[in-house]
Amino acid sequence: MNENNRSKIGQAHEKYQHIGRWINIYSPHGDKIFPFLRGICLFFDYALNVQHHMRFKITLEARESHPILPCNYQYPLSAAVYRILGEAHSTHTQFLHDTGYRRPFRLKGFKLFTFSDLHTPFQIQGDRMYMKRPIADFQICFYLPDVAEHFLKGLFMQQQIDIADPVSRASFTIQQVDLLDDSLPDTPDGVQELMLRPLSPLVVGMKNQRGHYEFLRPDDPAFTQWLKHNWIEKYRAIENGDEQRLSRWISQTEIKPVWNGTSYRSRLITIKAFTPQQTRIRGFDRFLLQVRAPRPLLKLALDAGMGLYNAMGMGYVEVMKKNFLSAHRMRSEDIAW
Repeated sequence: MNENNRSKIGQAHEKYQHIGRWINIYSPHGDKIFPFLRGICLFFDYALNVQHHMRFKITLEARESHPILPCNYQYPLSAAVYRILGEAHSTHTQFLHDTGYRRPFRLKGFKLFTFSDLHTPFQIQGDRMYMKRPIADFQICFYLPDVAEHFLKGLFMQQQIDIADPVSRASFTIQQVDLLDDSLPDTPDGVQELMLRPLSPLVVGMKNQRGHYEFLRPDDPAFTQWLKHNWIEKYRAIENGDEQRLSRWISQTEIKPVWNGTSYRSRLITIKAFTPQQTRIRGFDRFLLQVRAPRPLLKLALDAGMGLYNAMGMGYVEVMKKNFLSAHRMRSEDIAW
């Protein structure tokens, strides 16, 4: 339990001690009634006010000593996640995979989870990624609390992940599942400023007249416009209702790409490789996003990802710590692409 949650329980404890004094004054059995009521009240106060954590670190161990992965491992890994979700809760998987949350009369369904790049030392040969050691990890997040619960159960029931395509297959055992701290500052639902770093390619695009995406670079003037549009549409798809409030949030939301010293990196990812449905998408990483937005929108970004193709492992972002910005540099050899 983090310090913010301890603080909340402490504040609730003080509040109910005050109530207890009045119970003791006006009830002859107050000394017996109060501990029972306080316990119930503390439980609900904690359950209703403490944010759910929906970000996990998954540690994998390969069954082979030198596993070989496709460079475009994102789609096979996404398929493996869906299979695990299916073991955990088949109904919820159908909901996520087939429809997602939808805004009425919109055909576009959003898949409200995403995952980071795999982290492991590797060497590239052709379109294969040769792991230098049999251990890898990645982070995954979900927007819905109950999905996180079922996902954890599914992980422990089905402790194998296969990352495969027609050329190679690597089988992993899930060794560890760590619940990550909620990195969103614990403040009221006001406007907050954060610095975000993509841990997987961030894909932003606008559709042309043929209905195909034209992918935008972070220094394109239209990049922030379409990233913000996609962000708002995701929220609109799951929270139908107060358009006046959402309009105010739109005016309060600002996004600014930032890079220091080195430029961003362009990455071309193939989805459904070696199939008739094969498609290529372009995303970008090695830059930061300075964002200013209301807390509910920031929560959505951190738990569902930013940009397009989130369920394919695109747009996973983390909150940058202030001391991290000046002291840390990413090691490209430890990030699987």
